[in-house]
Amino acid sequence: LSGQQSAQYSLFNWNKMAWNPAFAGLDHSLSVTGHTRSQWQGIDGNPETQQINAHVPFYFINSGFGLLIENDATGPMKNLRIGLNYSYQLNLANGILALGLGLEQIQRRLDGSKLRTPDGTYADDLPPDHADAVLTGAMVNGSVLYFNGGVYYYSEKFEAGLSVMNMTEPL
Repeated sequence: LSGQQSAQYSLFNWNKMAWNPAFAGLDHSLSVTGHTRSQWQGIDGNPETQQINAHVPFYFINSGFGLLIENDATGPMKNLRIGLNYSYQLNLANGILALGLGLEQIQRRLDGSKLRTPDGTYADDLPPDHADAVLTGAMVNGSVLYFNGGVYYYSEKFEAGLSVMNMTEPL
């Protein structure tokens, strides 16, 4: 098995464009949103996330465009995510059906010096010895480009969406 771990947010309804690229431009004006989340204050390596995103409609081409930047840190892992979203909006009799595509790059960094194993030796003045041939005490970086997709229906009385994140992220 393999999978991705996205940043956690408590209130999805205040951050729709970050989770569904089809929502870009559906606020009917320039929309800029910032979010921050910090858990377990006072504990070293506590999860912290900050995100800012903006999106705007372009009515003359029935589209919306969005930009998001997110910083997510949990323990020894840090992720920087930058994305562009595009939505094509079809005006229907009772609402708008939007089809969206997102292109994102994520930079991941793992600080091996912050990892701990049961059999390892960790002294303040020495490099970490994890007692594990696979683990390193060094900083490891990686970057990947991937796509997101979504559909969103919006009307005066009803809205619903479906999205798929990290569609092309390599394992």
